[in-house]
Amino acid sequence: MKVLHIVHAFTGGGIEQYLLNLADNIDRKQYEIQVLGTCERDVFDRAGELEKRNIPFHRLKAGSLFQRIREWQQLLLKEEYDIVHIQGMPNTGVIWLTSGKLARPGTRFIVHSHMGIRKGIGSSLIRRIAYRICYQTTNFLYRTLADVRAGCSHDAMQFHYGKSIGTKGMLLNNGINLQRFRNPRCPQLCTRDIIIVARLAYQKNPFFVLDIINHLVARHPGWKLTWVGAGHLEPDVKAKIIELNLEQNIIMLGARKDIPEQLWQHSLFLLPSIHEALPISLIEAQAAGCLCLAADCVPEAANCGALHRLSLSLGAEAWADYIEQLHHEQKQYPLDEEKLNAYDIRTTTAQVAALYEQLVSTKQKGK
Repeated sequence: MKVLHIVHAFTGGGIEQYLLNLADNIDRKQYEIQVLGTCERDVFDRAGELEKRNIPFHRLKAGSLFQRIREWQQLLLKEEYDIVHIQGMPNTGVIWLTSGKLARPGTRFIVHSHMGIRKGIGSSLIRRIAYRICYQTTNFLYRTLADVRAGCSHDAMQFHYGKSIGTKGMLLNNGINLQRFRNPRCPQLCTRDIIIVARLAYQKNPFFVLDIINHLVARHPGWKLTWVGAGHLEPDVKAKIIELNLEQNIIMLGARKDIPEQLWQHSLFLLPSIHEALPISLIEAQAAGCLCLAADCVPEAANCGALHRLSLSLGAEAWADYIEQLHHEQKQYPLDEEKLNAYDIRTTTAQVAALYEQLVSTKQKGK
């Protein structure tokens, strides 16, 4: 069975890690996996990890939209994929879905949502109207054309396909290498060591993080933050750290592969994102024994027993207050093992494989 996964980029994000986890656990003799990157910019710095796994990686050349669609359709006809699995891309994904259906109607298409409700669309009336029209149109096309409408959470499915999705969507949990992250300790904020594993991008709200740390350090100089990840905002973030005189309290590690080991050295995982669907990093952090504090845009489905959620509207000082309170209490938060195991990549891989088999079986019966 030949399966193509379509992604926008291939960097250090959760979708990319999910695909790598899936590739490491699915039966590669039974499922031939390929990946297509659609972004015109050079944002495929982790594509080498696909090459190490002997997974062919394609990328669309820069050019007009018409040229890129033709290139995509030619690839689809040449490779004759049984299944195309579109990962994320709430807006542009509809282009590859509709043009792919036109070129090869017999191919089964899975649309897999990984994004929650967005904020920061803009305040101008024209911008909001244009966004609403595009949003409703893409929702309709996804609901109409996709063979399977999946999502990493119910919130993500409602955002991607509209509130009417109801029970018609399929929940496909993001999977982690649970055994690699497991730590026998019970999550508890017993030190002043905080960690974030995230891209340095607008969505992850890095300057709000700096404000939180600034408030904490003003109360006790022992607070430390480690940021694991890279991104286009890195120069601005580093400049702000210097401006706030936080060089001794914030460590910027960049992209790392030793994520479990980094998590094991910290007590609190912080994620005040502006929008999320179901961040895989929160599941990893809880498995590693970290207490987690995230924005309330994160769904309750991410809570495996050690997740606290706050509204961003409360402000950075209130977040610092809450962290101080958690540190003062030093309460332990036992994990819900059944819920945590549902995110084990072995469990989610079996779910994906069963879906692939069902789609191909349905296709053969329909001939």
